[in-house]
Amino acid sequence: IGGIGQIDIQYFNVRKMHLEPFLEPWKFQIKYHNYRKKKVFEVSNYEQEPQILQQQQKECSVNNANSLNLNISTSFIETVLEAYKIFTKQLEEAKPYQLSLIHI
Repeated sequence: IGGIGQIDIQYFNVRKMHLEPFLEPWKFQIKYHNYRKKKVFEVSNYEQEPQILQQQQKECSVNNANSLNLNISTSFIETVLEAYKIFTKQLEEAKPYQLSLIHI
C-alpha cells in the first residue's frame, strides 16, 4: 500500500510583509508493507523513473531536483517565538482559576 503527495509550508514575514517558504514544495512517497513479520511505514523522497532520451544508445537522464528544503531564518525564529508567547498567554487566560506556584 502506498501513495504520492506534495507538501509546502509558508509563514508570514512581518518585516517584509509577505509569505515566505519554511518548507519548499517537496514530493514524497509513502509506503506501508510487512517486512519479516513487522509492519513498516516509510516516508521518502519521490523519485520519478528515469526517462530514456535516445532509444539506440539507451541513455538515461535522472533529474533529482526534488529535495527536502527547510528555510530557517531569523525572521522565522522570531515568528515562532512570537506565536509561542501569544499561544501560552491565551492558555493562561483560558484557565483563570488555576493557580501556578512561584519558586523563589
